[in-house]
Amino acid sequence: TLIVQIVRADANAIKENLGLATESNNSFVAFTESLIKDFSNNPAIAREPNIAIISDRYGLRSPEGIGIMGVYVVGTMFGTLYFALMAGYIASLDILDIRALAMACGVGSGSMVAACSAALAEAVPAAKDELLAFAGASNLLTYATGLYVSLFIALPVTEWMFTRLKGSRQEVRHENS
Repeated sequence: TLIVQIVRADANAIKENLGLATESNNSFVAFTESLIKDFSNNPAIAREPNIAIISDRYGLRSPEGIGIMGVYVVGTMFGTLYFALMAGYIASLDILDIRALAMACGVGSGSMVAACSAALAEAVPAAKDELLAFAGASNLLTYATGLYVSLFIALPVTEWMFTRLKGSRQEVRHENS
């Protein structure tokens, strides 16, 4: 077990050092790109697990890769705004516990989590630290479990359904010709 304790003075000194962790010689911990590999033993570069799965399985130039990048871009641009607005609005209705809303913030991408949890922190400033902790924990759990759900359940079921529906769609086209 590794335990690192940083007191407030240490944290402030770290914040003041703008050149910290910009190169391997001024970093305490450094990872090379070969630390994480994809299924083909290539260095993994995707930040989002689902993009990594699709790029590894189909490639980003495939229809699947283009589709997931479209979803990622639209989600990052519009999903972030939607998450922030909805979180603030639902928090103002006072129908759900604010901690539950913070946990809901964790299901999005990093930008969505930041926007959503910031809106909640502004709605309830007294619980800011607790809300950010719940949102961060939820995001961590979502990434940890979501990767495996996507890899072992969602993608195989989607491929199976696509194969089934594609076959019946070709039959319909053939019958109409």
